[in-house]
Amino acid sequence: MAMPFLHFGNMHKEKRLERASLGLSPKGNSDVTLKWTRDGLTEQSQTAAQGATGTQLGAFVLGTSVLGGSTFLDLFMSLHEGGKFRALKLGAENLNLDEDLELHSISATIKLGADSGVN
Repeated sequence: MAMPFLHFGNMHKEKRLERASLGLSPKGNSDVTLKWTRDGLTEQSQTAAQGATGTQLGAFVLGTSVLGGSTFLDLFMSLHEGGKFRALKLGAENLNLDEDLELHSISATIKLGADSGVN
């Protein structure tokens, strides 16, 4: 899943991507990858575990096991290499071919910088 390039306000202002989060319903314990591209540069990424909990049906103890697992989870990430940009494209994917990714939101902390007329 990927969004189009967004300017987040004034295109003449430099901005910095500092933090991001993925809101999802965990479908397993595999990794989910946040991807971002700044101004058409090389794509960057950061990976985090979905962190699903629960027990398979048939292997649970009545009254003590969690069957459904988490219904919604925010995965927060500090992006030390987020970088400066004018336009930003965000996306997410699950690299495990046999597991779903139920993504509900992508959030980002963006700091405004100075005006820039440099291409």
